[in-house]
Amino acid sequence: MWNDPIIEEVRQARLQIEAECDFDIEKIYARGLAIQQAYHQNLVAQPFSAKKKLTEYKYKETTELSLIGEAQPELYSPKIKPRPQQIIFSSQAPEPVGPYPHARRVGNLLFLSGIGPRERGTNKIPGVELDEQGNIVSYDLATQCHSVFRNIKYILEEAGSSWDKIVDVTVFLTNMKGDFQTFSRVYAEYFKTNQPCRTTVEVNCLPTPIAIELKVIATMD
Repeated sequence: MWNDPIIEEVRQARLQIEAECDFDIEKIYARGLAIQQAYHQNLVAQPFSAKKKLTEYKYKETTELSLIGEAQPELYSPKIKPRPQQIIFSSQAPEPVGPYPHARRVGNLLFLSGIGPRERGTNKIPGVELDEQGNIVSYDLATQCHSVFRNIKYILEEAGSSWDKIVDVTVFLTNMKGDFQTFSRVYAEYFKTNQPCRTTVEVNCLPTPIAIELKVIATMD
């Protein structure tokens, strides 16, 4: 059993590591990998059954190599969430229309922002005809669907994921009654083998003159 003096000493050691890393998630994560490697190379005993084990190593080594957090997760500081995070901006997908990235990786999950059929670097929207005031005159939903899926593929591939790793899809349509069947037909062409969870909702309008937008979650290796 762990006793209070040992727990408190290792708790303080853990807090020192966090402070040294400026509570930076990436630095803490990298330090955690070093801890695991040290343990598996038998550089440190685990668990420490007596205070002698804590003092057999230099203090800094003890703070870096202690694995008590794996057995006692409550000892971790609530400020630390040791999962890698990464913001992704695609060089091929259309520019975001607000202050948000194309995607964000958290751990082994990739969350995509809402993606429509627009093309990067142009006001052209495949499958949409606009009047001089920018209002929709007519649109071809199937063409828009193909463009949306192409944009999603751009983001997935640039982030290091792929189409077959999609696990959840949220679909926004501006005309559920008129477009749902067409969308489902085109959707089926892209998801013949991989079949993620899917939710489809109708909205009054979208930020740009488009009829469809998708929000996707995928896994990462």
